[in-house]
Amino acid sequence: MKKTISILLALCLTCAFGVTVFAVDLDKDNPVGSTVISTVVEPSYTVIIPASLSIPFGNTSDHALTIEASSTDFRIHADEQVDVSISTASGAFALSNGTHSIAYAVKSPGVTAQNDIVAIFTEAGQAKTVHVAVSDWTTALTAGTYSQSLIFTLAYSGA
Repeated sequence: MKKTISILLALCLTCAFGVTVFAVDLDKDNPVGSTVISTVVEPSYTVIIPASLSIPFGNTSDHALTIEASSTDFRIHADEQVDVSISTASGAFALSNGTHSIAYAVKSPGVTAQNDIVAIFTEAGQAKTVHVAVSDWTTALTAGTYSQSLIFTLAYSGA
């Protein structure tokens, strides 16, 4: 067994020494050469969303929900973008207390339905504002906390 392992290790070492190293030989006839130094920066991005948004009962004004591309972690290709879409688990924009619900609207240019893109980021530090508003409070039939989680989804794509 030891002999077999020794032979295998010897073969591995023999194969490893056969690897060609590419280099430029400089000498008196060829005194100038160059080396290419490079690195690859992979796309990296962080989008910051608010943890919560509180809408006062009875208020029908638009409430700002600001989405921001991080100023410290946002490196993408020049011809690419980060798209942000929103959705809900129920498929409807409605706050619920488990028994009753209050519909609300998400207002952003181009947003008409679930999974529509609400923000497009192409560089660090950009901010986009989405507005949320309740226009009809009459469906709040019982007291309590009405809530819903908005699901933000990022997609990296070509511009």
